[in-house]
Amino acid sequence: TSRDALNWSRMENRSPVIPRGPDFDQCIMNVAMAPLIVGDEVWHYYTAINATHGATTPPKQMAVALARWRLDGFVSLDAGAQEGVVETTLLNPGHTCRLEINADASAGALVVEVLDGNGQPMPDYTGSNAGRMTGDSVRHRATWKGRVHLPEAAFRLRFRLVNASLFSYTLCER
Repeated sequence: TSRDALNWSRMENRSPVIPRGPDFDQCIMNVAMAPLIVGDEVWHYYTAINATHGATTPPKQMAVALARWRLDGFVSLDAGAQEGVVETTLLNPGHTCRLEINADASAGALVVEVLDGNGQPMPDYTGSNAGRMTGDSVRHRATWKGRVHLPEAAFRLRFRLVNASLFSYTLCER
């Protein structure tokens, strides 16, 4: 990974993005230059090969393969039966916007509170006013008692999750 595209470091968990398969994907994978965004998925084409470098058996065969992932679904923050809480830094979009959440709460629930700059819940955006997300959606629109727009003043977001995975969130213009 790199934050500046100059200094790179390896992540601790080096599990493969595309694991080895029983018939193909044995050792050699030539991936396409860039993934494609198709609907709510990320598609990445690659060359799948049934043998390792220099192998003579079985006869080497190649195929075009497709790996598909949930949009922004490479990494998630996960909570089990015990509630997990995540807060953002101070956000100041400078315009009226709404919040879309990419999460899987089909086995539990996710609630979003909006906090002021001191970390206190804003009156109209408390957890008790928040609409509970209980499904699996790439673009779940957050609401607070029917309200869909976030405050215009700077704010923080507090995500509360139980048996849920948070992949990403987006501040969208009206």
